[in-house]
Amino acid sequence: MNDELLLQKKIFKIKYLCAAIVAIAIFIMVCVAVVIGLVTKPNSQHPERGILVFHLFTFNSNILMAVGALIIAPLCIECFRGKRTHIPLWAFLVMFSGVISVFTTFLFAMSLILPLQGAEAGIKGVNAILHVVSPVLSLVLIFLTDTDRKIKKRYLILTMIPFFIYSVVYFIYVIVCKAEIGGWRDIYKLNYYLPWYISYPVMILWVFLECLLLRFLHNKLDHTKTIKIQAKINKRVKNITNENLLKQVYKLGQRTRKDSDFDNIIIPMKDLRLIASTHKHITDEDLFLEYVKGYCSKEIESKA
Repeated sequence: MNDELLLQKKIFKIKYLCAAIVAIAIFIMVCVAVVIGLVTKPNSQHPERGILVFHLFTFNSNILMAVGALIIAPLCIECFRGKRTHIPLWAFLVMFSGVISVFTTFLFAMSLILPLQGAEAGIKGVNAILHVVSPVLSLVLIFLTDTDRKIKKRYLILTMIPFFIYSVVYFIYVIVCKAEIGGWRDIYKLNYYLPWYISYPVMILWVFLECLLLRFLHNKLDHTKTIKIQAKINKRVKNITNENLLKQVYKLGQRTRKDSDFDNIIIPMKDLRLIASTHKHITDEDLFLEYVKGYCSKEIESKA
């Protein structure tokens, strides 16, 4: 059993090392792209340059993703170093919100901007980073990281808040104020191909469906990984007696303690629950207590 868990630990460390690298890459690339956008003079192809880049959802969504990546990167490094077993839910939701936003940018660029306005507006210059590279890496990042629970539907409203805020601001400056009286031009053709009262709800529905899709894929992948780990654990521990199982978990706590600080105890509750489910007369609480005893064995012995 220990060998299997140690193998999982190595895979876990490699995964989070890759996640940290991807997060750092996203942050750096987005920062470079935003700086280029700010120092570039406006032209007929790209009138929203300089300070006007903040009119664009493309830039705002990628900035949000960069913030999410900046938060996630050190947490991934902590997971790699054995200081954590998962990403905190709040941090994961910030990142998820950024992913939803840049994924919207990607789909909009590929389905509308590229066919209607050409490669120059869609996938060249800084738009290659903001419309393609950043969204693709963000999708990779979200599937490299895990939180300690499934993403529930009620969380999706929270992750859509940044998009809601931008959509309201865009509606006010484009539909209410209009460019002729100091508002913005209709960058995303909200009132061009269809009346705004049709295109606006469609846009909101589109983004919500994206949230549902990414939530489904993330939860499905997490469930599949859990089943595979469960099968491997079942194979390893089905013939182990309850007494020996407790001893193995105690040793697991001791081994984990070697790579961790005592003040930041690492408890793989997800794994302990999976192991407990293979034995009728042992609960995850029994394994938790035995694991903690093993983890704290040095401190307990020194006080004895």
